[in-house]
Amino acid sequence: MRHLIRKLLTVFLFAVFITSNIYCQIYKFPIKPGSNEWRRFQSHDEMVRNCQIPDSIISTMTTKDLLDSYLNYPLIMDMLAYDNLKDGFDKMNNTLNCFQTLLKREDVGKILIEKYRNMKVVMDLNDSISSTVGDYTFSFSTMELLLSKDEILNKLNQPDKLLLIKNVTQKYETKMLHKSIHGLLGQQTNLYLTAKILNFMGNNEWDLYIKSNKDVKNFIENMRISRPELLEVIKLKTKEFIK
Repeated sequence: MRHLIRKLLTVFLFAVFITSNIYCQIYKFPIKPGSNEWRRFQSHDEMVRNCQIPDSIISTMTTKDLLDSYLNYPLIMDMLAYDNLKDGFDKMNNTLNCFQTLLKREDVGKILIEKYRNMKVVMDLNDSISSTVGDYTFSFSTMELLLSKDEILNKLNQPDKLLLIKNVTQKYETKMLHKSIHGLLGQQTNLYLTAKILNFMGNNEWDLYIKSNKDVKNFIENMRISRPELLEVIKLKTKEFIK
């Protein structure tokens, strides 16, 4: 009897171990664009419903794996379907459960900062397969939009914000040396994140500047460019506040 109990207990613990290891990793979306199952979907809403990660799995995932799973979301390019990227980003994420869960994780800010810090700015098309360069630079913009969320920035302390803003600035300088690769989108999301961080750093001079400049204020609130030279104005102004 004791031998049987020990054997059953061993089987049970092994099953728990296997189950936890299956779930505690990057989620592999079972139905992907291009597959026969995907082609059977009758509407976009049906695609969205089938790309949700089950709550029972999300609850077992680390924040790092949840973030990587989110970045692999099959419909992540949906945000490009809108005139304004921030609008597209917000609307895409409104009903996306892995995104909503990410915002609630207490360690999400530090996880995002670490991942962003380790992302390499593509400086030459030979650095990567040309067909994937666009996807990679888009991932940069997605990460910058994620980091700019109020729920994320609220979780960062002052040293974290200072570390992040210096890293964002360094990446901006590298991106601008290779505009043909990173383009306006790479510039726009980077400066948007820079301005949002400054908003959360409690700098009175910056706050006064925003209140007196409606174009910059509109950019920070909506990521909209009212005039072509606005991004250059924001770049020069933010440099004044980054020590």
